[in-house]
Amino acid sequence: MRHYGSGILMVTPWFGECLRAYPVSEWQIFEEKLLDSREDHHIGSIVRNIVSGVIECSIDKQGRLLLPVSLRSEVDINKEVMLSGMLEFVEIWDKKAWQAEYDRTLENPEQYRGSLAKLGIY
Repeated sequence: MRHYGSGILMVTPWFGECLRAYPVSEWQIFEEKLLDSREDHHIGSIVRNIVSGVIECSIDKQGRLLLPVSLRSEVDINKEVMLSGMLEFVEIWDKKAWQAEYDRTLENPEQYRGSLAKLGIY
């Protein structure tokens, strides 16, 4: 993830699995993509959920992200968390949920080879 020193991240629940935390500048790019897709009636409801769920969260002087209870409970984040850098955003997972997703992904790595090959990275 790129570093944008504002001390603010836009955090939204992501399909009940994890939270996504975007620097403000990346969130603005994401919002533009959502605006461009508003013609597609199939995604209107999910856009509503994503945008209505976003909360501006501060990073304190020690570099900790302060997540409100409402966000943590939305995706059942308990004491242990995993952060997964995804280039323009960070995913925040409950550790057990992240491990289950990680294991599920590795059960059949062959399914990803074609897509990775198209990108020239496999």
